[in-house]
Amino acid sequence: MAKPKIKPEPDSIDRFLDITGWALLIILWALVLGKFRQLPDKIPAHFDLSGRPDRFDSKGTIFILPLMGTVFYSVLSFLNKFPHVFNYTVRITEENARRQYLNATKMLRYTKLIIVILFTDIAMATISAASNPSMNMSKWFTPVLFTLVGLLLLIIIYFIVRSIRLR
Repeated sequence: MAKPKIKPEPDSIDRFLDITGWALLIILWALVLGKFRQLPDKIPAHFDLSGRPDRFDSKGTIFILPLMGTVFYSVLSFLNKFPHVFNYTVRITEENARRQYLNATKMLRYTKLIIVILFTDIAMATISAASNPSMNMSKWFTPVLFTLVGLLLLIIIYFIVRSIRLR
């Protein structure tokens, strides 16, 4: 049985999440573009768990971060327009489609926002470490990174549980 093709209307929280995500993408691009000329020829390309750079690459690789953030955010934004193609933990019916779709699209909005924050965190750490090689990033980079990943997992779990309750 095909799932109903209903396009749920975003609420004010959805619009806030979308606007915030796009704004953070613009900030991410502005950060990278604004700092690019000041970066040394070789910048950190990877960090170990203690926050120390353990691989270096050409400074042009800094553009991978906003590019990947933009691609992820744009693809997830596009997919969010078609909630009827998502996989659900419950059977979708005419009666529950709207609330299940609203739940799933909201989860995707939070997810893509956290992804942009993650890329921004990594870009800031990369720029900071490239600008001041003696600086140990472990004081904030690793805790923030793990907090964001944990938050992302909690958001996904929350919305899956909510989907089951919204049957």
